[in-house]
Amino acid sequence: MQLFASGRDQLLRFWHHGRHRLPVADALRGGVICVAPAVLAAMLHMPLLCWSAIAAFWTCLADEPGRPGFERHCKGLVFGVAGALASACAIAAHALPVLSIAVVGAVAYVGASVRARGPASGLRGLLTATACSVSACFPAHGLDAATHYAVFYLIGCVWATLAGGGLWQTSRTKRAQQATLAYLYAMSSLASRLGQAAHGNRAQLEHGRAELRTKLDAMTVAVANCNGDAPSACAGWVHDAEQAMALLAGLETLLAGGHDAARREAAALLAPAYGQLAAQIDASATRLRNGSSAFRGAVEQCQARLQQTLRACEPAWLATHGSAEGLTWLRANLDLVERLSVLLAREARMDAAPGIVAAPLAAPRKRPRQGQLTALIAEFAAQNAYTRYAARLSVAAMIAVSLARFSGMQQAYWLALTTMFILQPTLSQTVKVSGLRIGGTLLGAVLASALSLFVHDPLLLALIVLPLATGTLAARTVSYVSYILFLTSHFILVAHLGTPVGTPWALAVARIEFSAAGVLVGFLVSLFAWPDREHHRLGSSAAGAIEGTAAYLEAVAGRLAQPAPREPEALRKLRRRACLEIDKLEATIAATRFESLVVNQQAACASVLMQRLKTLVGALCPLEYVNAMLNDADLARLAELAQNAQALITSDASSADIPPSRGFGATPQASSCHAREIEREVSESACVAHLLRSRVLR
Repeated sequence: MQLFASGRDQLLRFWHHGRHRLPVADALRGGVICVAPAVLAAMLHMPLLCWSAIAAFWTCLADEPGRPGFERHCKGLVFGVAGALASACAIAAHALPVLSIAVVGAVAYVGASVRARGPASGLRGLLTATACSVSACFPAHGLDAATHYAVFYLIGCVWATLAGGGLWQTSRTKRAQQATLAYLYAMSSLASRLGQAAHGNRAQLEHGRAELRTKLDAMTVAVANCNGDAPSACAGWVHDAEQAMALLAGLETLLAGGHDAARREAAALLAPAYGQLAAQIDASATRLRNGSSAFRGAVEQCQARLQQTLRACEPAWLATHGSAEGLTWLRANLDLVERLSVLLAREARMDAAPGIVAAPLAAPRKRPRQGQLTALIAEFAAQNAYTRYAARLSVAAMIAVSLARFSGMQQAYWLALTTMFILQPTLSQTVKVSGLRIGGTLLGAVLASALSLFVHDPLLLALIVLPLATGTLAARTVSYVSYILFLTSHFILVAHLGTPVGTPWALAVARIEFSAAGVLVGFLVSLFAWPDREHHRLGSSAAGAIEGTAAYLEAVAGRLAQPAPREPEALRKLRRRACLEIDKLEATIAATRFESLVVNQQAACASVLMQRLKTLVGALCPLEYVNAMLNDADLARLAELAQNAQALITSDASSADIPPSRGFGATPQASSCHAREIEREVSESACVAHLLRSRVLR
């Protein structure tokens, strides 16, 4: 019942606050583009137009709406020509199975290798390879069939490219607002999770701040692309984002360190405050969305309720516990929550924040034309993670096409389609995506079958593609399962219109069967073909996390020791670097758990080390903004503390060259409650990291 209530609350909260961050206009434009060829296929009884509908959808999927129009058109046309040629080659060689499969393998290798040029290029390369693999499974052969399929594929891509730039466009200002709303929703979600953790659900702390950092980067880019025309509120959120991140990191660290009974009871008193903090952020998002005059005073009212709750926490604690252990921890939390609340409600950000002008982008450095082809061939042949992934994808594509051709069924192209999408650069990623895809496929097959059960008119079925295609493009930013749910329903209906052989129920069952076979092919290839295991990277990932954390600790010590404040930009960059390195270590540990069937002692030690490094950064980063409230003695103690922690985590447990630490192991004597909690957290975490370092970096 509690799980059901939690899921219901999350859905309601997403509906009220989260849906506004979705690119609905872009998704609806893509849905209209995708439904047009499907409607024509139903009206003109031309099944090949469904291949154009698929090509149009893939073009919309690979489009980058935020980029300049000329660049989008060029990339869309190149993508269409490449997909048409790859599809034509696969169908033309259909009579010679060995040649057709070899073509699929070559196109898959090249398409996967393009991933080294960036995620957008990688998606286009993967979709081009998928078009080739799917075409090789079609029951068509000969030059005439190859020409027809290539022409219809190119028509779909050209239509999507031209319509994507010619239909309604979302302004840069609107994109900046959507990116800011996405950031606010992620921040309020983090505050809500902190409230659940304060209630005792410590598993909520495992989500971390990685998603919030991603949204912050997207917001910064979107606001900068406005060239100074971004709304003042959006620019203000960018201006205050790093400070909000630092305060949230400090709060998360304090909650994660509150293991004893006294701190757990104090956390229960703070739980309502986190819920009210999330409500204040949601009120700010509503104000940003509807204008400052629409909900005047809503943010201030939320802040007033939060301040009232914070003022009642300490008297409630003193009434039951007195000045027992836990009061210092409670005061440290109250201080950070109050500062964060004041920061988030600052009127200057909402109405009078200065615009952020994007710096002019440097012109891309042109490569010399001489030897460009040679360099490209050398890039494809280089020995790196991307080429190993390309080799695995090539092998998997050839196996999937061979099995599809061997089965002789018209719907066997689902096998190749699934294999191409679930195979990832590492085994752990493949396993994760495979499970999500099977779940989304089952739900999508049920949805498509239910729709076809009540709708028998082909034209009406084609029109239903509009909400499904729109949902597919919009759900990409929500979750992979919801994305696959809409994608499966969309593809099943389009396939039924293109090859109206059998009932949609039969199509759905075939989709599930061949998807399961495709998942199996992808998993076996990832397991046995040049496996790229993550546990080999544990040592290097841990070394990077330690190095990044040590650099940040050294910078914090230098900043606290300086009598005059310095420009904090360098410190923020070091903090961001440390956080990204810790996130990389965390991802490597999670991947190692997928790969290992037994307990991995190194991974277990790395997990504890990662948590301690995260604590070191989270405990000290609020000092970037609240050190003005500390006296000189506390600043000197914390500067020495950070310096000693840096020395500890960069030396092995057997090293005798560790500087003496006045703060480690001693009773805290700092006057500030927050400074005392920082001493406790940093001292303990640095010592544990020092002991685990040699075990992880072996």
